[in-house]
Formats: sequence, C-alpha cells, structure tokens
Amino acid sequence: MSKKYQRIVLRRRAIKQCLNEGLTTKEIAEELGVSKRTVQRDIRFIKEA
Repeated sequence: MSKKYQRIVLRRRAIKQCLNEGLTTKEIAEELGVSKRTVQRDIRFIKEA
C-alpha cells in the first residue's frame, strides 16, 4: 500500500471518528488541517462505502 493511500485511509478514519463525536465539517477541517472541500469529499466516500 502506498504512503499516499495510507494517509487517505487514516484521514478518512479520523473524519469518521470526528463525525461520530458530532463535529461539523468546518471543525473537522480545522482539526485535521485540511480544506472543508476535502472533508466533504471524504464524507461522501465514507457514506458510499
């Protein structure tokens, strides 16, 4: 598994945990240091999986 793929998987796990804790998209983005758009894209991926 590539390092880039590993980072994406870890980020999506973190996003899922944050969602379970009730954080907003903006709060998740700030906590993880990524854009809101990245969080939104990953949330769509999580919901489709």
